Amino acid sequence: MQTTTRATQSELAQQQQVLDQVRQSLLSLGAQLEEAAAVGVCGSLVRPGAWGARSDIDVFVVVEHLKPNGETDRLWWNRVRDALDSLNRDVNVLVYSRRGLEAVSNWYVLRLASEGVLVYDRGGIAELFAEIRAAALRAGLVEDEVDGSRFWRINDLQLGEVFEVKVR
Repeated sequence: MQTTTRATQSELAQQQQVLDQVRQSLLSLGAQLEEAAAVGVCGSLVRPGAWGARSDIDVFVVVEHLKPNGETDRLWWNRVRDALDSLNRDVNVLVYSRRGLEAVSNWYVLRLASEGVLVYDRGGIAELFAEIRAAALRAGLVEDEVDGSRFWRINDLQLGEVFEVKVR
């Protein structure tokens, strides 16, 4: 799949530079990363030409189990925000449990599996992402692109019809 973009080489180089800075900043979390199955970057920063000077930074964290009352989300939001503070950008942190990813509970999980860039992976999440993409294809979904924007769609889905994407 080829991405069409109107970004200049300079803009693409700047985007790559920011992505590299984000990667290094996240890796600076050191031993704290061991509490996660994986940490990665998603959103416009990883889509060539989609990132801009005002773009935020979207980070995802995969953990084995979520703690109650949003405790896991707060913990990782604080860690990631502190690690990326020097970049002076808005930061979004999405926290998923492995089980939540395996359930492919929404379209965003599918998009994350398709274009998320793993910075740290001790939990086999790259393989899980490959399984999610394969399950989507088995379920009849098709990955497509229009004007540089990638998305998943299903052919011939009738109103009221239900389909399911199962990883395991």
